[in-house]
Amino acid sequence: MPTQQAWGKKVTCLLKSYFTIIIMVSLTEALDLPTYKDVEAASVILRDVANRTPVQTSRFLDGELGVKVFIKCENFQRMGAFKFRGGFNALSNLTPEERAAGVLTYSSGNHAQAIALSAKILGMKATIIMPEDAPKLKVQATMG
Repeated sequence: MPTQQAWGKKVTCLLKSYFTIIIMVSLTEALDLPTYKDVEAASVILRDVANRTPVQTSRFLDGELGVKVFIKCENFQRMGAFKFRGGFNALSNLTPEERAAGVLTYSSGNHAQAIALSAKILGMKATIIMPEDAPKLKVQATMG
């Protein structure tokens, strides 16, 4: 029986190969960019779950850059990042069969937290794979 460390290296290697294949296949397909209607639909989906985060301005940045700067404070979003919006919207658009199957992702940070929280809210299974050197704070936040 391989050691846990050896097993982890094999899994990491397999995942890298798998995701490389997915990326290569994805690059050969046409991009399906979101439309304005997609954004409107997402806003309806997110209305009752995402925090309405403020937009701030900065006289200092305006002066330094010579333009009016608007800062969207997504650090006030659930789990502390804008990634929640995309993660929740993506999982919400899965078919009932896809939701029943659950989701799998690889991330060491905000994406991991967004998918974990979104899946929990939607009552889905989520498998989150994180690198061994992921910050402990990110791992704990992802675990809830």
